[in-house]
Amino acid sequence: MATVYHFQPWTVTNAGDLNKSLQWPTRIFNRLVKAELITPLQIYPTIGRQYRYNTFFVPTAKGYKVANIKYKYKDGIALTNLHHQFGLIDICISLIKCFPDYSVTFEYDRVLKFPGYNYKPDAIAHLKDSKGKVYNYIIEFERSRSPKSIYLDKLAKNHKMTDFDDFDLSKYTKFLYVFTNEWYRVFNRPIEYEDHKINNEIQSVENDFFLLTAFGQYIEDYKFRFLPYHQFTRLAEPIWVTPKGNKVSLI
Repeated sequence: MATVYHFQPWTVTNAGDLNKSLQWPTRIFNRLVKAELITPLQIYPTIGRQYRYNTFFVPTAKGYKVANIKYKYKDGIALTNLHHQFGLIDICISLIKCFPDYSVTFEYDRVLKFPGYNYKPDAIAHLKDSKGKVYNYIIEFERSRSPKSIYLDKLAKNHKMTDFDDFDLSKYTKFLYVFTNEWYRVFNRPIEYEDHKINNEIQSVENDFFLLTAFGQYIEDYKFRFLPYHQFTRLAEPIWVTPKGNKVSLI
């Protein structure tokens, strides 16, 4: 499931503005629709006119067959979940694009059962290198909770989680917290970041992000990595913040 906007950062690098940069991914999506390989996904309740940034497409039965992927029916996306879903897709696509030398796979519906606590992350990513070594990452995209609420509701509980090998995950599994706030428009694309209004939104996120990382003093340094969402195209760079405040690479 994705929109034209999700592929914009990866298909055009020399366009002068957003509309021009959307021409090529739009053309690709139109061809796939015409070939009956993808189809628009209904948003409910309906929101009137849909735009390229909120028109999600999913494979058709024919598309699943061509891609040799097991068919999974999806009847729509809830309006209340639209922004969260959009951001999570950005992150997952970026992991694939930023680590081209790795085989990247995801689990979205897995529940990890710890003593007294069932935990369902937004996604679990598995990155396998050419020698077969696998790196596991538990992904959380946060945009609606305050930094303090994220710590109390999630980080404090994640901190206590051990024995990842019980779930066929590496003992070095890391939690990736990608953060923004409710005032930031998740549909913003990097090509727009110099716009004054969007730059103000980014500054607001940076301020809240600083408050979130301040809770790092209460959690284990090796287990967590933090990143502001607007940097989603740079996941392979040493920009992930550790609980101690250092900036490191994922791999």
